[in-house]
Amino acid sequence: MAAYSILKEFREGTNISKSEASITIGELKNNKSEIKRLYSILRNQPHVPKRKTLGLPFRIKKNARMEAFEKRIRQLGSDVIDMKYDVVQEYFISKNKEIEYPFVFESAVIHTSNLKSNLLYIEGINSSIPYGHPFVNREEPFAWQKKGSWKSEHLTRLLEDYGYSPYQNKCAKPRSIIITNLISPRTVYQDYGKSKIEMVPSETISKLIKKVIIEPKSKILVKYYETILLQERWDAVRARRGWKKGDRSILDDDPLTQSGVWYDLREKYLIPNNIPITSTTRSQVTVNIRKICKSPENRRS
Repeated sequence: MAAYSILKEFREGTNISKSEASITIGELKNNKSEIKRLYSILRNQPHVPKRKTLGLPFRIKKNARMEAFEKRIRQLGSDVIDMKYDVVQEYFISKNKEIEYPFVFESAVIHTSNLKSNLLYIEGINSSIPYGHPFVNREEPFAWQKKGSWKSEHLTRLLEDYGYSPYQNKCAKPRSIIITNLISPRTVYQDYGKSKIEMVPSETISKLIKKVIIEPKSKILVKYYETILLQERWDAVRARRGWKKGDRSILDDDPLTQSGVWYDLREKYLIPNNIPITSTTRSQVTVNIRKICKSPENRRS
């Protein structure tokens, strides 16, 4: 096999002619002068074409990544009521124009019914948890548009604007998981503590996150809040003193009917969160009860 057939696979070798690297790999191994000559040619290439996309060991298609995210969330013990995912592939150029390379930035929002907190926000760099939150902590503010007006603040304010917050008084979508992940051959930080990252433009992050946290259809939100309500009820049943599996004594003290589910859901979640209530919403809630209670996640719990 000629050395050329190997070298042409690298960016530095795309401009080399066959005659310059016609030596075979077997001959090259024992020829130090030829190794040095080829190295010099590769190093002194006048123009090395830049790779604008990042080669990855897995498929970056939305459906494949959503399946991977959902599988991992379920492995961690959370169910998945609803999920939105999106990804961008862009090219980074540092402010001094000295560093440039492609990167991938992906984000997902998962609604669950059994997460123990209002919000679990996860940042990843090459699918590993970094120190601190380098996307949230960056100095450059995020800009986004909502209802015709522009806002510019930190990422946490963007999430709060759409109902995602760890704080009860600011949270309209409890038990949610938000994941952001940067895939890059290298990272550029804004400080030595690695708590702030430079390389992803604020507009890229805000546009992508806003795209996945945009309001889902009202039917999906109704089922989402209903699942949370029924999970809260189930948690309360199991928390009763002396409760054992099969114990139905709570029905004597605090019965829950289909009408009760509807009124509790309407007053606790639908009206406070401005969910449209139509002539079919109540019947939808009634149909959902059996489906939610028979779901695999609720049977396991």
